Amino acid sequence: MAWRSQKASFGRQLRAAARYRDRTIKDLAEQIGCNARYLQRVAAGDQDPTWSLVVALAEALEFSTGIFEEVPMATSCPWCKKRTNDLGL
Repeated sequence: MAWRSQKASFGRQLRAAARYRDRTIKDLAEQIGCNARYLQRVAAGDQDPTWSLVVALAEALEFSTGIFEEVPMATSCPWCKKRTNDLGL
């Protein structure tokens, strides 16, 4: 898959996971100590996420980093047991 498509997919997964956890991109940015504008650009697919950002977002959202893959690795949230397909992913 082309990187442009992967960035867009990452952004979609991020926004869906944030909605699922009732969080905004700005909330997440504050929680992980990231610039909100930068994170908004990542969520829009305009900016490349770093691996450390992916890990921080996954931890903040209480998901594995696999949630950000085109086809998520995790099939359910280990804490609440909701299936990832309930996220609209």
